[in-house]
Amino acid sequence: MQKGSLTLIGLLISAILLSGCATIIGGFSSTAEASGDGMGPATLSESNTTLQNDKFEALTIGANLTATKLVIGTDLKVTGNANLTKVTIKDDTSVGGDLICDDATFKSSVNVHGNLTSSDSYFEEGIEFAGRTLQLSNGSKVVGEIINSNSQAVTLIIDHSVVKGNIGFANAASRVILRNGGTLKGQLLNGKLVQE
Repeated sequence: MQKGSLTLIGLLISAILLSGCATIIGGFSSTAEASGDGMGPATLSESNTTLQNDKFEALTIGANLTATKLVIGTDLKVTGNANLTKVTIKDDTSVGGDLICDDATFKSSVNVHGNLTSSDSYFEEGIEFAGRTLQLSNGSKVVGEIINSNSQAVTLIIDHSVVKGNIGFANAASRVILRNGGTLKGQLLNGKLVQE
């Protein structure tokens, strides 16, 4: 057998072995059906990704993510922006850009480096965000604390939603605006509370 044929056979064997791995690159997704256990393996994508109607053990996206009707068994890590609808994440969430969520459930901590907009979503633990705006609306609920590390003034709007924990800002000129029965049950640490 020639040396080139052996190299080609080696590459084919490597490709077959890698096709069963838990890492998928390039925006493709694994499926729960393919894994046989009802939950797809951990997935990594380096490009903008759109996913729907699936379950993953963990999910790491090296760009932007748009997801609908997902369950993630452990961590979600997105380096860009995340737009999540009807998504449940059972462990930590980290978003490098902005997070927009609708009817989402976060069972552990949420860390957002940009802004956060939430509609009808549930945050079982705290939220840390570095952006300049956070808006909770349409029955969103945060059980833990909300902490903002931005040195500039920040606006946090609680519109027909509830925050049970404390809210803390790095800048004392920051504001929490309560609208349409929005409620802060914890304390405001550094900032101004405005009722609209």
